[in-house]
Amino acid sequence: MNPPTHPTRLACALLFIVMLGVLGRAQTRQPFSRVAVVVTPDHPGWVYQPGEQVSFLSDGRFHAEYYLTQIVSHLHIEPVERFIRETRNRGVDKPGIFGIFFYRSANPKTLTALRQFLPVPAEGLTREFGAGATAVDVCARTLRAMIDAGARHFYISNLPLGGAAATLSEILDKVGVSAS
Repeated sequence: MNPPTHPTRLACALLFIVMLGVLGRAQTRQPFSRVAVVVTPDHPGWVYQPGEQVSFLSDGRFHAEYYLTQIVSHLHIEPVERFIRETRNRGVDKPGIFGIFFYRSANPKTLTALRQFLPVPAEGLTREFGAGATAVDVCARTLRAMIDAGARHFYISNLPLGGAAATLSEILDKVGVSAS
């Protein structure tokens, strides 16, 4: 098998290797002190379904201090709500850090390209941007929906490099929360 050459595919491959390392360490009961595992609340292209992922997170052999999720969206909130409910029902005490993507537009070419790497709610994004929503509005809606669903920790991908702090501040203001 050839190693991935695209930077994003390489990063995904490295994250998968980290996951395998966590599983291997857990099997030998030699825990890592700090490890993040990427999970996805519900995406049909992924091998593990939400129940399986929560089983992994709640297993006594899981030795990470937190986990990261795949990119999530307010346009597909039901799977996130199920995932959070399941983690609570099974007593998962590790904090989850939920991924949010800063979509700058509903450009069809861009959204198609992004679909190679993450779930993209293209129809919903097209509707929202077409109705006059800004990129900040769309991101703030996702952040608000995740907070309302019970998520408490987030990472936002794709903020503009030259103005990331100002854009983040604008998003947080729209949601009515602070960065602390």
